[in-house]
Amino acid sequence: MSRSPVTLVGSSSSHSISAPPPLLLLVLVVATVMFANVLDRRAPERPTIVIEEREESVQVTVGQYFEVRCRADGYPTPRISWTRLDNQPLPAEVVVQNGLLTFQQLTRQAAGTYVCRGINEGGQAQATITIIVEGTLPEPPSRPVDTITVTVSSYYYHPSIPSQ
Repeated sequence: MSRSPVTLVGSSSSHSISAPPPLLLLVLVVATVMFANVLDRRAPERPTIVIEEREESVQVTVGQYFEVRCRADGYPTPRISWTRLDNQPLPAEVVVQNGLLTFQQLTRQAAGTYVCRGINEGGQAQATITIIVEGTLPEPPSRPVDTITVTVSSYYYHPSIPSQ
């Protein structure tokens, strides 16, 4: 393994040394990162939870798209989950991803209090938001029922078509 010469220039003289091979540099960087992680042995911190909405209760309209974000801080990074306070399953139109609770199209059944929980080795914390769903979906336009009358005036028998 050959080393590339490196010239160091100082204020009064210059020195020539050989640079370590790239693999040795990679090993040194990995070892430094691992050592830094070993030194970062902070005690776990209980999470703090923030629901990014102005009010503890929000009013939304049936059929509307709605989302609310929950953020959890702590050490180590808390895991975030959303549930309903009444222990009912989340509505089918709800998507939960990275702390974001998304209602694709709100229904009256989506109304309720939702709980965001953050949990880690330091403990858990939670915050709630109440969603009030107002209004109804508009009724589809009604159409008069058309009546169709069919009169058969003749009957034709074809031998290749089986009769019923």
